[in-house]
Amino acid sequence: MLVSPYVLFGILVLTQEDQDALVGRRVRELRDVKERLAKLRARAREFADSFSTVHFHLNNNLEYLRIDGERTDERFVEQERQQSGSFGRREPHIPKLATLEIKTVLEIRDEIRACVLEEKSLQESLEHMGFKNG
Repeated sequence: MLVSPYVLFGILVLTQEDQDALVGRRVRELRDVKERLAKLRARAREFADSFSTVHFHLNNNLEYLRIDGERTDERFVEQERQQSGSFGRREPHIPKLATLEIKTVLEIRDEIRACVLEEKSLQESLEHMGFKNG
């Protein structure tokens, strides 16, 4: 009785069931990587929004920049409210979670890079098995 996988004439042979299981596992792994990548990119966009807000206020009215949870002189909050039209649609505060540490941004970048490489490897593996996945 042959047990799959087995080697025949130096070639690894898989049954159709084993091939299907392998393809299914790779498809699930690829889906998981794509979901993880989407979450990381969303987190990166949050940082981009915060950096954009800081950039704007550094160039214009830094006195109105607030970080959520930070004690703020109410005179500036009120003055900012009165002049809110001058900011366009830009929020004068940034979320506390985005204390703008470049180290955190670089960690997210590295995670994204790892996901992109893993995604490419999984796609190539699936293509090698004859399975096209978009």
